[in-house]
Amino acid sequence: MVIRYLSSAGIGIVVTTTLLWTMNSLIEMAEPAHTAKPPRILLPWVRILEDTPVETNVKPPERVAAPAEPPQHTPPRNHNGETIPVGIPTTPTTPDGPKYVPGTLGNVDSGLINIINAKPDYPVAASQKGLEGYVVVQFDVTEIGTVENVAVLESSSAVFNKAAVRAAYRSRYKPKTVDGVSQRTQGLRKLFRFEMDN
Repeated sequence: MVIRYLSSAGIGIVVTTTLLWTMNSLIEMAEPAHTAKPPRILLPWVRILEDTPVETNVKPPERVAAPAEPPQHTPPRNHNGETIPVGIPTTPTTPDGPKYVPGTLGNVDSGLINIINAKPDYPVAASQKGLEGYVVVQFDVTEIGTVENVAVLESSSAVFNKAAVRAAYRSRYKPKTVDGVSQRTQGLRKLFRFEMDN
């Protein structure tokens, strides 16, 4: 067994040495590599075309005569021959400052307007049971149109309360104004219906 291992090792050493010697002699016999640089080939990257005149069949625009002077507008007059003022009415002034007149620009009263009417999310528990219902909430609208102090007044089922309160808080309003000043509105009520699509 030992003789077999020694003979295998000896044969491996002889073969390896022979291969190394053969490779070394082949490298020494090889011709030297070309050291001359290959000629440079210049490619024409840009093709220059001769300028040719562009022919167009577009006629120059005809001259338009200047328009005649517009007719002079005469202001309307009443039966006494006095001129009636036309334009935007101005807010009359008093010694204490501008006076509010309904229907004129300036200090204008306006009512409460619902800008964003948020819809409530249908509760998952109610949809799984096939429940429908309603919730009545009461809330206040601030001077900037946000909703505060939401409270549930009446509900067909408590499962809808949280969704209705969240929807009320997400709603936005244009607050009412008095003499051009935004006002807080309290005690508003809103009905939210929860109905499943058929």
